[in-house]
Amino acid sequence: MMTLSLMTTFGLLAEMMSELNSLFIFMMFGYLQFRRRMRNVRISGGHYDLRSKVTRQLDNMHFLINYNDEMCKDHIRMNSDCFNRLCYLLQNLGGLRSTRNVTISEQVAIFFTILSHHTKNRVVKHTFRRPGYTISKHFNSVLNTLLNLHRVLLVTPVPIPDDNNDYRNSDVNPVGRVRKRSVYNSRRVWTYAEETKLINALQDLVVKGLKCDNGFKSGYLMILENNLTNKFPRTDLKGELHINSKIHVWKK
Repeated sequence: MMTLSLMTTFGLLAEMMSELNSLFIFMMFGYLQFRRRMRNVRISGGHYDLRSKVTRQLDNMHFLINYNDEMCKDHIRMNSDCFNRLCYLLQNLGGLRSTRNVTISEQVAIFFTILSHHTKNRVVKHTFRRPGYTISKHFNSVLNTLLNLHRVLLVTPVPIPDDNNDYRNSDVNPVGRVRKRSVYNSRRVWTYAEETKLINALQDLVVKGLKCDNGFKSGYLMILENNLTNKFPRTDLKGELHINSKIHVWKK
């Protein structure tokens, strides 16, 4: 009887030790899981929550696009009104569609952030809080849509006739027509033929003896203006306004 009792006792003890070992292993596994989770929290700065991540993404888009026009221009090189118009064209004419997690405005913002600042994928994914694959996917999607709309977005400039008297500050109006520059505007773009003719006229002045120590003798601007007018009858180049400024630029 005593032998049977001892065997029963040892059997119960062995069963208890097996259960304790299983419990110990389970507790150690839970402890290691807890330590790894706490380590991830320290690295990432907080617990991962999908709802908070979406909120941060929306706040980031609001900061980039809708905060103010100055901030929008700094990031994507256009104001918010122009950005919204472009998103409308890409959606209704180009067929760009939003996905379950990324809106059209965020796709376009990603594209122009990379294009404006020559930013790498690994930098933009932290700015927009998106994976690198998502950034690359939507960049190519917006690029293909823009290429399909090149006939709409790229307008061929049409010269305005010489008898048009609409002198404004801008050289191109909203529909893409090239405006004629006002003769009262000192900032003028010279053509290659005009610059070549001016250089030849200056060489003629040197040959004729109008060159002096500090420049040319008085009246040389009128001579240059007449030479350019004879070569280009419809030119708006003036001696004091354009030719003198061009010579000073070349001296620098």
